[in-house]
Amino acid sequence: MTTTTFTQAMAQQLNSKLMQLPALSPAEIQLNKKQLIEQMADGIKAAREQGYSLEQIAEVLRNENADISLSVLKRYLPKDALPATPKRRAKSTKKPSKVQVLEASEAPNTQEAEQDAAQDLTPVAQDTAQPEAHDFAARSAPSDAEKYPHRFTPEPEPDNF
Repeated sequence: MTTTTFTQAMAQQLNSKLMQLPALSPAEIQLNKKQLIEQMADGIKAAREQGYSLEQIAEVLRNENADISLSVLKRYLPKDALPATPKRRAKSTKKPSKVQVLEASEAPNTQEAEQDAAQDLTPVAQDTAQPEAHDFAARSAPSDAEKYPHRFTPEPEPDNF
């Protein structure tokens, strides 16, 4: 029968026993997958610098009886163990201004540019016509049968039986 409560004397006895344990040799130390990958980070980085992909590295590890999948390798590999990859610049969705377009052209025609600028300053005639007035009150609200033609509405039962 196991004990669920402990005394101070038991704690001291167990602690001294643990303190007297001999150190394990590297061959005896058990590692989980995360610890294994962290210890191999330098080797993985060297393989990546030689052109090996993470898929190829995972395959080498599996061939050596280390059950390490690509997803586990990606999850536990420290970020600093991979060579830096250049970040992609996001494409701008902003439309360039006329100034940017003119600056980008090789030899702009200043006369055309002045005409374009003058056209931009020309006032545009606005439509001053009044919109049609809608008489919403004249329309009656649709009945339930009109709104929901697919629904079944039973006929009322006659009063006489």
